[in-house]
Amino acid sequence: MNKVILSLFSLLFFGCQETVFEKVESRFPTGQPKKVSLFEIIDSGDTLINGMKQYYPDGTLEMTGSLSEGERMGRWFYYYPNGVLWSECEYEGGLRHGESATYFENGNLRYLGKYEMDSMLRNSFSYYDSTGKNLSATNITQP
Repeated sequence: MNKVILSLFSLLFFGCQETVFEKVESRFPTGQPKKVSLFEIIDSGDTLINGMKQYYPDGTLEMTGSLSEGERMGRWFYYYPNGVLWSECEYEGGLRHGESATYFENGNLRYLGKYEMDSMLRNSFSYYDSTGKNLSATNITQP
């Protein structure tokens, strides 16, 4: 009886899982992957591209993020060639929308601010030096 319940639970839990797989879209001359698309097979059997990764020639991750209908969506991450986080930014419909942060190569915050549909929000950006000292809060005036 316990085996039947376990089997039904496994079927329900794992049978409803979405399957994600990667496809190498381009390679460096060395054969190392350069751009990789992330695909998802959903319960209906449909396949969609839901993300991408891009690499440096040595195989270190350069950037990664989600896609929706071919546009950047959600949080994207960008890295220095040494693997340290360089930048993270929220996207909506392919436009920067939400919090954005950039870091120095030592990992300290360089700036932090917010965008609304690719425009900087007023009074939202703070800048820091490489030691972490807050340099200023700016007043950005964009239309």
